[in-house]
Amino acid sequence: MRSKRHTLTLTDLGEFWSELALLRGSDMALSEALEVLAQDQEKPVMRRLLADIRDRMAQGESLVAALAAHPRHFPPFLTERLVRVEGRDRECEVLESTAVYLETLELRETDLGDRLRTSLLYPFLLLALVLLVTAFLLYFVVPVFADLFQGLGAVLPAPTRWVLEISGFLVAWGPLLGLGILFLVLGHVFDKRRRGARAPSAVLLDRLALAMPGFGQGRQWLTLSRLLHTWSFVLEQGEGADRALVASAQMIDHPVYVRLLEKIAATLASGASFAEALRNTPSPLLPKKLRHVVEVGERSGKSAYLFDRLADFYLRRARLALEPAARLFHLLVTLLLALVAGFVVIAMYLPIFQIGQVF
Repeated sequence: MRSKRHTLTLTDLGEFWSELALLRGSDMALSEALEVLAQDQEKPVMRRLLADIRDRMAQGESLVAALAAHPRHFPPFLTERLVRVEGRDRECEVLESTAVYLETLELRETDLGDRLRTSLLYPFLLLALVLLVTAFLLYFVVPVFADLFQGLGAVLPAPTRWVLEISGFLVAWGPLLGLGILFLVLGHVFDKRRRGARAPSAVLLDRLALAMPGFGQGRQWLTLSRLLHTWSFVLEQGEGADRALVASAQMIDHPVYVRLLEKIAATLASGASFAEALRNTPSPLLPKKLRHVVEVGERSGKSAYLFDRLADFYLRRARLALEPAARLFHLLVTLLLALVAGFVVIAMYLPIFQIGQVF
């Protein structure tokens, strides 16, 4: 896991928008405001980001264009709001509302995210230890026993034969397998950087993550919470459902949901209402409750309020799903370590026990 000093959180970005609004409200020029913001940054990654924005503006680019060069940190739907701004007061309102949106999103999710990272750190380290210890035993230790057992000429127990066969396969093909796995990982990283959520590898991994017991359901609730909060924010700004769909697709790191939102947007563009677009795009990823809330919101004119309340509901559901799943994962990894190490050790000593009984 990367250090927080080398990553930007929603809070960091929210503070940027908020402080920029404050400085612009005091009639400070954009270039000067960015200079002041850069001087007060503790994170090197934020200083580099602001330096690049200043350099681009010095070369003649607008603030919107400079921010748009970093879509990972400044989603297009947020920067595009500045294009339609007229007047300094309206600009400050847009900057401040963007800050509130990002900081609220972070406050809602940060507690759950921090607790999950803390609870999963040890199990993942333990799982890595299991894999490393198993690979070491099979690649370096078991072949020594294989030479010893071959000299005995005795019939080996079934568990010992299984371990020796796995070890032989790993010794023969291990380097190639390692290179293959490294190639797949690098291919996924480059493909996702180039194509984003549309990368086939990203979609495949996302579908596998959704299928994981506990974690898949929890991630689905967490994604729905952010999606609905974004819908609420966009509608509160007086924009339509089409913009809400585009904005939510930019704010979620969930390729399967991004594809689903694009399908809904295409149906909406054909002239259907928001509720009709959802009905015409059946998917288990969109619960009946959400569809019902969209219909009620369209009839009552209170969609933004209802989406915000439903976002809180799904966030609570995510917490209830993810925290027990993390504890269960911890237990299963611990058991796996004991079973793998125990099986290999017993399999290697069984022939020695048999020889001892013969003599």
